[in-house]
Amino acid sequence: MDINLNPSTQLAILKDIVTVLNSQGIYKLLIFNGHGGNNFKPLVRELGLQFPNMFISFCFFPQMFDKIVFFKEEGDHADVMETSLMLYLKSDLILSKM
Repeated sequence: MDINLNPSTQLAILKDIVTVLNSQGIYKLLIFNGHGGNNFKPLVRELGLQFPNMFISFCFFPQMFDKIVFFKEEGDHADVMETSLMLYLKSDLILSKM
């Protein structure tokens, strides 16, 4: 089982967040992404045009290190790295086949 958000839904959620931040005088947003299946670049571009005073950036943290040093297969979406990270952070959420 998995849950999917379409890019249009992601954009709607982010637009709501940016609208609230903008109205409160907060003009910076960092989207911290740790899942390889997401692509926020086109969403950030679109929001940047709609909210020119807002600085919006995103970080895909798995790119910050070379996964090949730690894992045999690089992967990018629900891979060994993401599962290992979740085992470390929240092991009760991971179902084991053992």
